Amino acid sequence: MMECYEEAYKILREMKSYCSDKILIVEGTKDREALEAIGLNLNILVIKNGDSLERMIERLEGVDEVIILTDFDPQGVELAYKIMSRLESVGVKVNLTYWLKLRNLLKREIKDIEGLRKLLEILPSI
Repeated sequence: MMECYEEAYKILREMKSYCSDKILIVEGTKDREALEAIGLNLNILVIKNGDSLERMIERLEGVDEVIILTDFDPQGVELAYKIMSRLESVGVKVNLTYWLKLRNLLKREIKDIEGLRKLLEILPSI
C-alpha cells in the first residue's frame, strides 16, 4: 500500500503545479479542508454548498478549464460525469485526469477526497 500512497503523493504534487491557475471542483467543505490540510491551497469550488448545480454551471461559464475531484464512490462518479457533461455543454473544458488517476490507484483504500488526509499520516504535506 505504501507504493500506492507514494504514487498518489506524486499525482497530487503534479496536480498542485498544474492547477495553480485553475478551478478545482470538490463535493463538500470537508473535501476542501482535506486538500488544504495536505497542502493543496488552490482555487477550490465546493459544489454542495446550497447552490444548485445549474447556478454553479452558470458561474463557471466562460472559464477555460476546471478540474473535477469528486469522491470515488458511485455517487461521486455519477456526479463527476454529470458536472462534466453540463460544463462541456457550455464550452468549459473539463479535466478528469487527476481524478481518474487517484480513483484507479486508491479506490480500494480511500473512497472519498476527505480520505486523502490519510496520506498525511505517512507522507509529508505536498
